[in-house]
Amino acid sequence: MFKQSIHSDRAFSVVDEEGNLAGNCEFYNVQEDEIEILVVGLQMKPSLTGQGLGSWLLQTLISEQ
Repeated sequence: MFKQSIHSDRAFSVVDEEGNLAGNCEFYNVQEDEIEILVVGLQMKPSLTGQGLGSWLLQTLISEQ
């Protein structure tokens, strides 16, 4: 689940089913050779890395958009 940041309408905290912080993500646009590209920044809480949760975090991001 995503919770929108109070500082940006394109930045979100990612929380698990119990409301615990799992990571965050941010969306922003860049332009290269007159083509606009959506860039996604995705970070996971360090204590959760190395546990096979990266695919869960990415799938959560995809399913929410």
